Amino acid sequence: MKSKRILDLGTITTQIAVKELENLTSQLFLSKEKREKQTIATQQQIAEIIFSKLSQLKGAGLKLLQVMSLDEELLPKPYIEKFESAY
Repeated sequence: MKSKRILDLGTITTQIAVKELENLTSQLFLSKEKREKQTIATQQQIAEIIFSKLSQLKGAGLKLLQVMSLDEELLPKPYIEKFESAY
C-alpha cells in the first residue's frame, strides 16, 4: 500500500510536465486573451492533480496543502483556491 502511494506521488511531476507542455504548445496559436484563459485552466488542472495526490496522504498531505494555501504570493490564485478546500 505504501509503495503505491509513493508511486502515485512520483507521477505528479510527469502529469504536471505534460499539462504544462500541452499549455505551452497550444499557446503558440492563441490570442493573448485566449492564452490567459488557457493558462488559468491549466493551473486549475495542475492544482487538481496536486490536491488529489496529496490528499491521498491524509494528515501530512492535507497539512501541506493547508500550509501552501496560506501564502497568496507563493502560488497562482487557482492553486490557492483549490488548496483551501483542504480545510
